[in-house]
Amino acid sequence: MAQAELRKQYEFNSLDAIKLFGKNYANRLFPKFASGKKKAEEEVVEEKEAPISKE
Repeated sequence: MAQAELRKQYEFNSLDAIKLFGKNYANRLFPKFASGKKKAEEEVVEEKEAPISKE
């Protein structure tokens, strides 16, 4: 719940910064983070490709 509120406030602050300072400067102040979903999918693919050693 708190994480959702934090994301929402971050988005509002970034939109206000765009209005005040312009898009380029605001993007430096509030960078957009890539979703973790894509990263998690890459890890799953790597795990499937890696050979499993039996010892």
